[in-house]
Amino acid sequence: FMYPDDRERINTEIQNATEKNYDQPLTLEYRIRHKNGSWRWLHTDSVIFEKSPNGKILSIMNVSVDITKRKEKEFEVTEKTAKQISEIVDSLNDGYTLLDKEWRYVYVNKKATELSGKNPEELIGKNMWDVFPLPEDSEFYIAAQKTMKERVPTHIEAYYEPSQKWYESSYYPTESGLSFFVRDITQRKNFEEELHSAKEQLEIILKNIADAVTAQDATGKIIYANEAAALSSGYKSVDEMLAAPPLDYLNKFEIAHETGSEMLPAELPGRQVVGSSNQQQLVIRSTNKATRQVSWIKIRSHGILGSNKKTKLVINTMQDITERKRAENNLKFFAEASKILSSSLNPQITFDAVARLVVPQLADWCSVEILDAQGKLQQIAVAHKDPDKVTWAKELRKKQEPDMDAPTGLPNVLRTGKPEFYPLITDDMLVAVSSSNWRAV
Repeated sequence: FMYPDDRERINTEIQNATEKNYDQPLTLEYRIRHKNGSWRWLHTDSVIFEKSPNGKILSIMNVSVDITKRKEKEFEVTEKTAKQISEIVDSLNDGYTLLDKEWRYVYVNKKATELSGKNPEELIGKNMWDVFPLPEDSEFYIAAQKTMKERVPTHIEAYYEPSQKWYESSYYPTESGLSFFVRDITQRKNFEEELHSAKEQLEIILKNIADAVTAQDATGKIIYANEAAALSSGYKSVDEMLAAPPLDYLNKFEIAHETGSEMLPAELPGRQVVGSSNQQQLVIRSTNKATRQVSWIKIRSHGILGSNKKTKLVINTMQDITERKRAENNLKFFAEASKILSSSLNPQITFDAVARLVVPQLADWCSVEILDAQGKLQQIAVAHKDPDKVTWAKELRKKQEPDMDAPTGLPNVLRTGKPEFYPLITDDMLVAVSSSNWRAV
């Protein structure tokens, strides 16, 4: 009568509990076939009811409750959340793959199928090493095995002979196995190899090029920059950047550590290697003071000494890894959101928790609204990075009913089913769509 997939698991749990003489109450959840032919979920608590003088179990008391409706709700929430996460992961530019502990494919996004040349049907449920056999000394094999066995993240850039391409791979342990991101970096690797034929000084400057390259003297003044470096640092041209005083770019950007904690200019790799031939690497979070756009930059700095053993040059290469960092942060966010969505069947508790999760990770404030039976928008949850403004925002919302015929905003999103995104809200935009009270937000 028990569901086949549950039978082995339940037998194992009962056997383990019996061997331990039921030191603790045993809780089981499993499916059984109802007399009408359907499968029902049961929750059973099992405890020893009677023992013999020598400790032998004589009888056991079981209390079972039908939890089918609860399970159906859990599955419904889980499936909806999984679909949302799948849509987001499918939009990534990196290939993303999820494996179980037996190295079997559980999930692959669209980019991963493109990079592998395989359809999802050719991968799901298959062992990765059977589909893509690799020697044990392969960098990909070693990195994946380390993450799976030691439960630590690994990151490599390596050449894959079967496809004759270079890939950047990042592996992360998960509860069910591991996940990894893959990016085709063949074009970048080929460009780096071409630089080896250049002169020694240009080779030193350019061999580690990612997106931007600069060279500084011992005072921090920029004496060389490529166009990407100038544009990414907020200058209109290379000449404008070279004419600027040392560390002038700090007037255009706020810098912080990768996690967002305060950072001093002296902590930048380019300043750390002054006076040595060492190399330093650091990921910083950069915020454009004008647009408030946030980026993550990986900086590599290499000190070059002159014949007098004093710093002659500091070579900096900067790679924008914002896309990867946001993808990682999004995955963490949606993993936490998934836990929240499945932790309670009370919609109000769930929406409040989601709003608090969004702030401040994704936004300064978040409002959740739904349509009621009369077709009016009702605010059911609100969160703000300043707790004192939550009550104020709720009161203001009560006084301002949205125009359901508005061409933009929530009414338009509900009509069209399409999201709206405004990277920068100007004062003119607020004046055009809101009253003076709303402009205060």
